[in-house]
Amino acid sequence: MKTKLIYLFILIFNVNTYSQLSFIEKNTIFKAVSNGEIKFADVDNDNDLDVLITGNHENTNNATTTSIAELYLNDGLGNFTLDVNNNFQKMYETAVSFFDFDGDNDLDLLMLGQPDTGQPVSRLYRNNGSGNFTLVTNTPIIGVTSGTVITADLDGDNDLDIFLSGYKNVNDGRQSKVYFNDGSGNFVESTNNPFIPVSGASSDAADIDNDNDLDIILSGYNFSNNAYITKLYINNGQGFFSLDSTNSFDGFNNGDIRFEDLDNDGDKDIAIVGGTSAFNIPIQSKLYINTGNGSFTEQNATYDSLILSDFDFEDVDNDNDLDLIIIGMNSNSQTISNLYLNDGSANFTLQSSVNLLTVHKGDVAFADVNNDNKKDILLSGKNISNNGSLDFIKLYVNQSTLSLPYYTPSRISVFPNPASLNFTISSENLTIENIEIYNLLGEKLLHKKVNNTSKIEINSSNFSKGIYLVKIKSVNKITSKKLIIK
Repeated sequence: MKTKLIYLFILIFNVNTYSQLSFIEKNTIFKAVSNGEIKFADVDNDNDLDVLITGNHENTNNATTTSIAELYLNDGLGNFTLDVNNNFQKMYETAVSFFDFDGDNDLDLLMLGQPDTGQPVSRLYRNNGSGNFTLVTNTPIIGVTSGTVITADLDGDNDLDIFLSGYKNVNDGRQSKVYFNDGSGNFVESTNNPFIPVSGASSDAADIDNDNDLDIILSGYNFSNNAYITKLYINNGQGFFSLDSTNSFDGFNNGDIRFEDLDNDGDKDIAIVGGTSAFNIPIQSKLYINTGNGSFTEQNATYDSLILSDFDFEDVDNDNDLDLIIIGMNSNSQTISNLYLNDGSANFTLQSSVNLLTVHKGDVAFADVNNDNKKDILLSGKNISNNGSLDFIKLYVNQSTLSLPYYTPSRISVFPNPASLNFTISSENLTIENIEIYNLLGEKLLHKKVNNTSKIEINSSNFSKGIYLVKIKSVNKITSKKLIIK
C-alpha cells in the first residue's frame, strides 16, 4: 500500500518560559459545588473543551444542599452556556470519566456517585457525536460513592475497559471491580480481581515497567483490615493483575494519587497527597521517583500536605516540565489552593504571587478554555471563612506572556495518518527533542525524549481508536498535529 506524504505549512511559536505568570478571575455561570468533580472534554467535536460539573450545591450558607450534574458548552473563547438538551443523573461524591467506549470517535460518559436519595448508582451515557447523550441501560457496572474510576485499555485489545473502587452500600461494603469491553461497547466483569476494596479512593493507570501495558495504583481505606493502603498492581498485558511485592508505599485516603513524569526522564513517577491514618491525621504528601524499571525511591515532596484534597499537573510556564496545582485542607484546618512550578527534577516551588480562592472538598483542573495555548484553572469546593463554610467555583484565565515571542514557518509531517501500529514524525528543518501525545481530554499519554533527530517512529499499538493531539518540541519551538488511530 502506498503511503501518501503530505507536508503542511504551519506556524511554530517560540516556547521560552513566560516572563511572569498571571491568572485573572473570569465570571462564569457555573453553579458553586463541593464534594464533586470537574471534567473537561470536547463532547460536541467543535475543537474546544466543554466541562461537566457534579457535586453538592447550596445557594446560601449552611442551607440544605442538592446535588447537580450539569454540562456547560464552550464557544471556543472560554464563554460557557448551560446545556439544556441532556438530563444527567444528579449526584455527589462522584467518580467521572469521559471515554469512547463504543469506538465511534466521540466521548461517552461514565458517572459513579451518590444521588440525593437511595443507594450509590452508576450511569453510562452514549454520545451521538454532537454532545447529545443517551442512557445505556442494563450494564453490569455497579454504583459506588467516595470512589475512583479508570477507563483505559487494560487487556490490550484496543478498546476501553473500566476499573472502579468505592463504597457500594451497607450490605456489600466497599468494592473494587474490573470490567472488560468486548469491542462493541458491552462490558463483562473480570474474574481476576486482586484489588483491595477501598473507600476514600484514588487511582491511576500507567505503564510503569515499560512492558507496553497499563499498571494500576490504588489508595484508600480498607475497612476489613482497618488500614489505609496504597497498592501497585502489575498487568500481565491481558488485563490480569498481580499485587506488586517489590515496592512499598505509605497508605492514604481522602486525597489524590497520580502517575506523572515529574523528573523529565521519560518514565512515570508517583505523587500522593491525603490522610494516612484514623481521622486523616497525620496529613502527608509523598513523591516516589521511578528508577526506570518500575522500582520507586522516595524523594522529598516539596508541596503541601493536605486532606480532602485534589491536584493536577500541567506545564503552565512552558519550560517542558510538569507543574502542580493543589487544593485541600492542612493540619491547621486551613483551606489551601497553591500553584507550584517544577524545576525539571521534581522539585516544586510555591508561586506566592498567584492568588487563588482557597478550597477543600472539591476539585481542580488545568484546561485551555479559550484556545490560546495556555493552561487556565478551574477549581471548586468549600472555602472556610468567618462567614462559615461556603461552596465556590472559580475560573482563572492564564494571562501570562512569553518573554520572546516570534514566528517561523516550518514543514512537519505525521504519516500514515490515520495510523494503527506505528506512525512517523518527520521535519525538514527542525531538530526534534520531545514528543508528547494527548487524548481529547487533554491528558498526556506519552512523553518521549528524542536524541536530536529530524525523523522518529512512534509505536501506537497501545493507543485505542480515536483522535489524538501530537505535540512536537524542538529548540525553542513547538507545534501540534492531529492524529487519528484506526
